[in-house]
Amino acid sequence: MKLLRRPDLELIGIDKGFRGKQVLRRVSLEVQPGEFIAVLGPSGSGKSTLLKIAAGFEQPDSGTVRLQGEDVTAVPPYRRNINTVFQNYALFPHMSVFDNVAYGLRRKKVKPAEVTQRVGEALALVGLASFGPRQPETLSGGEQQRIALARALVNRPAVLLLDEPLSALDLKIRRRMQGELKRIHEEVGTTFLFVTHDQEEAVVLADRITVMRDGGLEQVGTAREIYDRPATPFVADFVGEMNWLRGQAEGGVARLADGNALHLPEGIAPPAGALRVGVRPERLRIAAVGATSGARENALAATITRITFQGPSTVVEARTETGEAIRCLCGPADVAGALLPGSAILCLWDAEATLVFDAAGAENGLTRKGELVE
Repeated sequence: MKLLRRPDLELIGIDKGFRGKQVLRRVSLEVQPGEFIAVLGPSGSGKSTLLKIAAGFEQPDSGTVRLQGEDVTAVPPYRRNINTVFQNYALFPHMSVFDNVAYGLRRKKVKPAEVTQRVGEALALVGLASFGPRQPETLSGGEQQRIALARALVNRPAVLLLDEPLSALDLKIRRRMQGELKRIHEEVGTTFLFVTHDQEEAVVLADRITVMRDGGLEQVGTAREIYDRPATPFVADFVGEMNWLRGQAEGGVARLADGNALHLPEGIAPPAGALRVGVRPERLRIAAVGATSGARENALAATITRITFQGPSTVVEARTETGEAIRCLCGPADVAGALLPGSAILCLWDAEATLVFDAAGAENGLTRKGELVE
């Protein structure tokens, strides 16, 4: 008999409002042991409120919070086996690095010898083994964030919550810290719930991504699932870039606005009526007008409006014959020197790169064997 794993953290039917405004709407999420989940969404989507409810800093209006199977909805933060790393580090300025990291252990009356051992291990884990005697004011932003992480992990929480912990760092340090955070997670195996508005950060770090919008969950899945098969146009736009084209389907046959046939992935049929067709910029290829496309390729005539060199890639912007603006992300070898603004081109893409939504865009219009792909 196969035993089912009990989630480390369960948020079940969470509702929350402030001063008459609904911030969370029936949000449910399970976080498995050792998993790294990113909660991704724009400002005001409710992601930080969800984190505060998981931590116990806010109480839900309705719903349940379970930690390793135990209902902790009414349990105060200090009695939950959860620690939080904040955006502003929240280090005690009058304490040394060692004392900052040791603070939680001493409050729990852990023996001094064990405190010394565990603080040393935590500092070594974040690569700052010799920083114990230093003061927080002498540390860089990245170093302070590592100390905050060590202080949280030294308590060996069941779940570690991270509230946009890298957003105050500059780009180079932030990317370095992403790698460090991934390494630390792999070493300690602690369950991480990470809130961010940065889609690149979520894609790099997380095992699964939860995309939030207006207090609800739009989609939960791996980075590849969300990027390749977004459930809604909002998810498609928020995670990566998307070109949007107009289309029409009738009798199971789909066409673009210019009348060209629209080829879809195998086994997928479009909804009847007006369509929103999505293609990622990097999935487009540029060919000369008159080029013959393959049997499962889509083709769209356009005129180049701008070419922007970006080092390892070049962005070609164009406008279709039906007035839609599109962007193509090309490698150095894909952009011939003869291509200039005003050049007539053919944009090609494979059927597997095509996304289709109904005209309202409220849900993914793709159907596979008669079932809605959610």
